Amino acid sequence: MQCTYHHLQYLRKLFMLNEILGALNSHQVSEDDNVGINVGINERNILTLIANSPTATVRDMADALGLSQRQCERLVSELKRKNIIRRVGLNKSVYW
Repeated sequence: MQCTYHHLQYLRKLFMLNEILGALNSHQVSEDDNVGINVGINERNILTLIANSPTATVRDMADALGLSQRQCERLVSELKRKNIIRRVGLNKSVYW
């Protein structure tokens, strides 16, 4: 099977996202803590969605998670700021 450069990049991203999800799952927030629960859960949900669908748009994420588009934009912006995710590609061939 011949792998293209883009396919290898996609596989590398998928591996990195799975590693990130594993790290997030190992640091779960207790339900007794009231501070920051929604932010952590929503960020984890976005990472899971990206891992399953790397070409998802912010609008797709909002629809799938039942959040407003603006809320998803803020969460994605925060994940980008932390260098957890980044958008790669141009025009219609874009993925996380």
